[in-house]
Amino acid sequence: MRKTMFIFPLASLLLCSGVSASSASREARYASEEARLQKALAGLTPGKPQDCIRLRDANGTQSFENGKGTLIFRVSRKLVYRNDTRGTCSGIGRDRALITRIFGGTQLCRGDIAESADLVAGFTGGSCAMGDFVPYTAGS
Repeated sequence: MRKTMFIFPLASLLLCSGVSASSASREARYASEEARLQKALAGLTPGKPQDCIRLRDANGTQSFENGKGTLIFRVSRKLVYRNDTRGTCSGIGRDRALITRIFGGTQLCRGDIAESADLVAGFTGGSCAMGDFVPYTAGS
């Protein structure tokens, strides 16, 4: 019985240190992704948030797993839209595609649902709801 009493406190101590290491690892990954996001937005100035963007204007999408679930929709070298989503649409632009569900139009709007999908393997991953679209523009 005494051995068991000593094992449980030791086990709980090990579990707590594992959670702490996991949390530190996650925070380091978020910091790395936030740095990558800042690099993607370098030289661009944020504008007034918009409710929607025209999908035909977006030439590419990038995702950033920075703890906020940020997506960047690239229109041109001088214009991108940042969207801090609610949910998880990770890996977009690397090994996954963004599948959007829009209703009645050609625009992607705040509140629309999107999923990340591995088109080769044929399965979807996380889903997210779009937030505001913040335009970032470069000077002329």
